[in-house]
Amino acid sequence: MKNAVWTVGRQKLLVGLAIFMANFTLCAADRTQNPIYEEIIDNILEQESRYVDVRKIETSTTSFLKLLKDDGSFRDIDYASKSQTKWQPLVHLDRLRTMSLAYVVPGSSFYGQRGLHQSIVQMLNCWYERNPKSTNWYYHEIGWPQRLGVSLCLLRCGKENVPIEVERRLLRRMQDISKGPQQKGSQGTGANKMDIALQWVYRTVLQEDSVQLRFAIDQFFYPIQYNDGQGIQRDYSYLQHGPQLYTGGYGESVSKAFLKMAYYLKGTAFERPDKNAIFTAFIRNGFLPTLRGKYMLYNVLGRGVSRPHACLSEKMADGVRAMAALDTLRKNEYAGVISQLEGRATGDYQPLHRHFWRADYSLHRRPRFTMDVRMASTRTYRCENGNGENLKGYFMTDGGTAIVRRGDEYYDIFPVWDWSHIPGTTTPALLDIPQPKQWGNSGKSKFCGGVSDGFNGVSTYSLDDMDYGVNTFAKKSWFFFGDEIVCMGAVINSSNENEIHTTVNQCLKRGNVQLKNRRGRNKRVYPNNLFLTDDAQSVTHDGITYWFPNKTSIGLRYGMQQGSWCEISTAEKNTPVGKDVFKLWINHGKRPVDSKYEYYVLPPSGVSLSKRVSALTTLNTETVQAVWHQKLQLLGATFYRPATLELGGHVLKVNGPCLVLVRLGQKVEVFVADPTCRENGVEISYRKSEDENFRTYKCIFQRDSQMTGATASFTL
Repeated sequence: MKNAVWTVGRQKLLVGLAIFMANFTLCAADRTQNPIYEEIIDNILEQESRYVDVRKIETSTTSFLKLLKDDGSFRDIDYASKSQTKWQPLVHLDRLRTMSLAYVVPGSSFYGQRGLHQSIVQMLNCWYERNPKSTNWYYHEIGWPQRLGVSLCLLRCGKENVPIEVERRLLRRMQDISKGPQQKGSQGTGANKMDIALQWVYRTVLQEDSVQLRFAIDQFFYPIQYNDGQGIQRDYSYLQHGPQLYTGGYGESVSKAFLKMAYYLKGTAFERPDKNAIFTAFIRNGFLPTLRGKYMLYNVLGRGVSRPHACLSEKMADGVRAMAALDTLRKNEYAGVISQLEGRATGDYQPLHRHFWRADYSLHRRPRFTMDVRMASTRTYRCENGNGENLKGYFMTDGGTAIVRRGDEYYDIFPVWDWSHIPGTTTPALLDIPQPKQWGNSGKSKFCGGVSDGFNGVSTYSLDDMDYGVNTFAKKSWFFFGDEIVCMGAVINSSNENEIHTTVNQCLKRGNVQLKNRRGRNKRVYPNNLFLTDDAQSVTHDGITYWFPNKTSIGLRYGMQQGSWCEISTAEKNTPVGKDVFKLWINHGKRPVDSKYEYYVLPPSGVSLSKRVSALTTLNTETVQAVWHQKLQLLGATFYRPATLELGGHVLKVNGPCLVLVRLGQKVEVFVADPTCRENGVEISYRKSEDENFRTYKCIFQRDSQMTGATASFTL
């Protein structure tokens, strides 16, 4: 093959920043003379070794060799395992990749070492002879073929090649076992299609099969478009396993796979620069905003929340570096994200508000905090359980919220979480959480959506859950106005025999908890004790104040909560876990009739609480939920039916159900959305209270399948 100059990677165990370059011949014994295959394999080597920590792979290889038996198997791996998750034989191939890198990377003490090469060949023979099997299709279509494929490509660039017959029979098995990326069902869509196609690329490059290689590349890039079904959506969310939010998890898999392929094909006739714009838009507008610090918001992870460390995204730093090289015009933007992921900077969190109408998900970000809300309608799926994972996540999509400043507020809290008290939700205080069938179930809400001006927004969710004896109904809205968030619910009715609670927050405890009564006096609350009161004005924890403008019956507890990972994921250990947790909720009592709630979430802002609260005027009824923000000159409203709203000196009239955000200034800007996704349009009239005449506009909603539910805007 050709000579190539490439970057080995940073020596992290040394001072941390030294990067060395090496000129070397990639393969001593060429197995192909076709330049296109040479280019791709060269690119695979360069990409896979770009950020390698040489000292780390040396240390790992040394320890792996001590565990390796004469037949190429490892003493600590159960090759007979058929597990659905955490399939142990994959460890064999993960170690193979590390050892292959140690063999082909210049600067490694194992570089070109004959003894290591012989051990690697033994491991390849062992894998073929053992032929381990899992009951999960994923491991055979994606898991082991991808891992084996990349290692075989790396080994093509070694000082000594893998024996031809050893490689050929492994490639034949990879070919025989795979149904291919064109298959129907969830295995042939979105991230799964791309991952299957990726392993086909490894194989067909090594086999020099130009027809199947082109087919695999075409299949790989096919999902990189705005999809009606699963995949990247027009609102920049990502859906997988039906219309189910998976910007984390599968969305992250898509990101990793795309960046790999983009570099594998760089400079070849197979490059697809036309796909870069869509992918970059998804990363910048959908994926990166869900990160805070080095953590990802749990609401976008799907069933992955039941896996240890799932929220931790610091490993994405290398992916963002690859994005910076791909999207060179925004290098400074990506540099800030990399610093954030590596903990070297707090992050440059520009204000934004996005409602992802295709996913029933809203995200509100400010320099000092991020808050989101996840819902599910008849158009989207609830957060799934499957493969024994996320066994208690039934209520996550009933208005579940995350409120984060650093990003670690919920990190690995899930084994000890009280899953009937997910932040933001209104649910019965159940001991046993319902567990529906696997792989996602449609939501029941017919009134669910959000409106946004790009910086502020209103989201709404009509909870209507008559399944599994939950039997609870509520009209819920969130008003994301700058640094103030108003949360309200009305018409809360339930026939469930348990108390109905609206959970304000349940997060890891950090620092002191302060409760003030309605006379402004501090009330002492002791750890590990349940505290109930209807005289609370505010509760402050971790710099965030939860303000109750009306007399409200609340419950508060902070202290140790215990559980285990296996309670939410059968593949995890039954080791007891204990964490300090802060939990705050509103108690609507048993079998409430037309109950309601209202609370403000007030993260740090530098403005006094009294000024912030006094800027808010609210209305919370069966027909309309609304907030007027005096300082921001914003009026937001959820109209459940035709109505006239008078609030804060303004009058707003609509002739149908809708969400409205009015921004006042030199001109009156109006933003409207249809949470039913059934209306053709709505007529909106506005005037100040002292004016005689309304200004009226007939807003027509987009009926395009990808845009239904999106915000429309106009100026009065």
